[in-house]
Amino acid sequence: MIEKDYTFNWALNNAAKAYLAKIVRYFGIAADSLPSYMPIQTLQTTIQFEAVAKALEKNLFEKEAEFYKTNGYLPAFQDMIKINEDFRLTDCKTAQNGKTPVFHFFFHPTKNVCE
Repeated sequence: MIEKDYTFNWALNNAAKAYLAKIVRYFGIAADSLPSYMPIQTLQTTIQFEAVAKALEKNLFEKEAEFYKTNGYLPAFQDMIKINEDFRLTDCKTAQNGKTPVFHFFFHPTKNVCE
């Protein structure tokens, strides 16, 4: 994503989750998983990455099953990167056509070009 010059679309619900997590941590709940020194920006980024990971993981699991049926073996790491890259391009074109994207709901290219 760095090479493609992508930036975050900060989703309001993810920001709300970060503030909720900070409040919960302030009262001593979840002390082992949320350190008290963790800044709110770090929480927001972590929650945003988690949302992106879920979208990519869902796509990868679907394509992995198709790949296995076609080839008889699970995809290698390079195959998984290609699967996610194809998903990114398709989703980018979906976003440019005015439909609701999955991946590009969280990230967008700064030049607004699918490449």
